[in-house]
Amino acid sequence: MLLCCLRSIYRQGCAPPPPAWDQKLLSSLIQHGYHPPSNQECVANILAHACKVSRLVDAGGADLVACLLCSPVSRVQLPALHCLTAMCFNNERVSSIIATKSYGGKAVPDLLVGLMARDRPRDMQLAAATALTFLHRAGALSADDPRIIYKTLQCLVGAAHL
Repeated sequence: MLLCCLRSIYRQGCAPPPPAWDQKLLSSLIQHGYHPPSNQECVANILAHACKVSRLVDAGGADLVACLLCSPVSRVQLPALHCLTAMCFNNERVSSIIATKSYGGKAVPDLLVGLMARDRPRDMQLAAATALTFLHRAGALSADDPRIIYKTLQCLVGAAHL
């Protein structure tokens, strides 16, 4: 119940991010994000709106985000994408870590490609394309990577025509 309250506060923008999350608190929050789906949704939203990048990655947040991307619940996947995007934005170290993470035998960039499928909601496709774009901009994926050339660019061009 507390996680749901925190999620609501951060989603509404009522509270600024805490200036310094200690490692223990952040690790505890991440542990609550693995099960059940209601916890996953809450934790993904809190992390997407509140956490500092370096501390989140150091506490195991990249592994959690990879796990959340595999959730069958879109209410979990979308905030996980927003969190991933915020983590990768202009951050070479974090992007290189995330590009090598995997969950369920699939690398995070491959999970992102799956979330750009045409059967996914448009906002999810764009969030996944944005995350891959930020991974590329930070140098974690090369410009000639097929996931950038054939999937990300195609998704972004398709969105521009709407």
